[in-house]
Amino acid sequence: MENDLLSAPTESFVTVWTKGFRVSEDSDEFQRVVPPKDDFLLSLESELQKSKVWPSVLEPLYGLAEHELSTQRCMLVRSDEIGVFAVSRSEDKHSRPNLVVVLVAARIDWRDQDLGNLVARLSNLAGRLSKHFSATFRRNPTEVQAQLRAANFLSDRKYNISEEPPSAIIDWGAIINTVRKWRGIQGVSTLKLATLGANIVLGTRGEAERLASRIDGYIDMRTLQIVPLNPSLTPWAKPDEIPVGGHTSSLQETPPSLPVTSKSEDQLASIEQSLKEISGSVSRIADVFLGISEGLLKIFSGGTRRDR
Repeated sequence: MENDLLSAPTESFVTVWTKGFRVSEDSDEFQRVVPPKDDFLLSLESELQKSKVWPSVLEPLYGLAEHELSTQRCMLVRSDEIGVFAVSRSEDKHSRPNLVVVLVAARIDWRDQDLGNLVARLSNLAGRLSKHFSATFRRNPTEVQAQLRAANFLSDRKYNISEEPPSAIIDWGAIINTVRKWRGIQGVSTLKLATLGANIVLGTRGEAERLASRIDGYIDMRTLQIVPLNPSLTPWAKPDEIPVGGHTSSLQETPPSLPVTSKSEDQLASIEQSLKEISGSVSRIADVFLGISEGLLKIFSGGTRRDR
């Protein structure tokens, strides 16, 4: 399975969370329903399986309008993995509001120049599947519960994303470009999903500072550049450095600067040259006068008179 991951970068893995289905002893809690067992999980999936963040993540989402909920995304990054979350609204068997969270993750190479496009495809697939599963899970159908318990709700949770259209909700190409420039990034998220583990938010400084206990920076939506809020984020200095998160810096070394001559320096050089030329002229004039003086001296001293 692991060899397949390394040789097939267009493959993604789907994980689904919801509540109300008797798939495990935690049937009344928000739980992972796909895959129902720990058969093989990416590191991102394993981390979330052990996490207890769901209550803090879910509570703010119930009050969102459908359109706003559909635009929420969270991208988590690791040394060789990227995952994108999307959320959709559903109902439990008692017609109470329920949520379906979908993660689509893939093994990646940070040197891939088309990585932004790949993340955009992951984002689109996550959003599309969350809407599809929220409709399928509505009112907790018994046949769906049976499929989930038997682990055959999906014939294969691997999806080939090569045919998936890229999402236009977020400019993932620009996001990946700015993420590559900084150390210490764990993920980038819209405001409502930041508690999933992202430490960079898409928003304003004020919005980021209100989440400052767990946020290290924000992406200015005008420039699409990361603005750090504390020393946890540091820029990469060399193009060949590999960050702890795994992505390769896209920064290029600054070429050596050519010497720059100021205007005043040019003027000074010109004056010095003029003085040298004047000095040379004065020396030549002095030589001429010296020669004339010696000649006159000889004439008046009689040194050139003929003998009588």
